[in-house]
Amino acid sequence: MNTQPIQLFTIGFAGKSAERFFTILAEAKVRRVLDVRLYNSSQLAGYTKRGDLTFFLKSIIGADYSHLPGVAPTKDLLDGYHKGRVSWAEYEQQYRAILEHRRPQMPRQSFDEPQLRQADDVPLVQPLSPAAIGLLS
Repeated sequence: MNTQPIQLFTIGFAGKSAERFFTILAEAKVRRVLDVRLYNSSQLAGYTKRGDLTFFLKSIIGADYSHLPGVAPTKDLLDGYHKGRVSWAEYEQQYRAILEHRRPQMPRQSFDEPQLRQADDVPLVQPLSPAAIGLLS
């Protein structure tokens, strides 16, 4: 059994060129992207649209892709945050409650390699909080 700490990071695609986005992933030696976006097939997602992202990740950096809708926030929570009705602290608290309620099942092998979790509006690469990691393991 792997007892190494899980390494999860977040990255947003908004405001990044495809070149910048995939360079960040390559430099971080990412082997798998866990996409937790609520909307991963919108035409507004550009190069990160589900089918395109799967292809580009494999072709450009040799990484795998998994969409985990059970880990996505609710539409109401996401809208509240984007429209300024919910602060980041409130968002984090409500998102944790959602995960605790859903108890999404994610096999440990999903975390064997360092990876980035796709999230909108998150600057560059940031470590995921230990609380969130605890809820996902």
